[in-house]
Amino acid sequence: MPAGQCCSDFVLTSKVRTPILLLAAAASLFGQALGSGGGPHTAAQRYELFRNHLVARGAAITRDQFQGINGLEDWKRRRPEVHKQLLDMLGLQPLPPRTPLNARVTGAMERDGHRVENIVFESSPGLYVTGNLATAGSLSERNSPRT
Repeated sequence: MPAGQCCSDFVLTSKVRTPILLLAAAASLFGQALGSGGGPHTAAQRYELFRNHLVARGAAITRDQFQGINGLEDWKRRRPEVHKQLLDMLGLQPLPPRTPLNARVTGAMERDGHRVENIVFESSPGLYVTGNLATAGSLSERNSPRT
């Protein structure tokens, strides 16, 4: 059988041979990456690999985050790009349309020198956010005229 020919009359051309070789090399490297022990990792080993990856990734992000920013002018030039990236990471690119908050106080509690109000508002239609708002003084003190 001539070189480059396999089975009856099928000839491996360079268009077919190159992807096959790359696939074989990738499979070989993947097998080596799984561990030289030949067996699967234990749960503790997988956790340690994952943790090490996160630590290395976090260190790289921390190291590179201010690269190229050496002063106020550099920051002013870079700020719009960083702001756009932040909004994109938060899923806010483009910003959603503003909608009414429909905020209301659902309850209140007065103590000595402060008041705590239970509040709720809609961050987007049908998505409610609850919270507590603490203020100094009682409601009657805040509404009384100041002298």
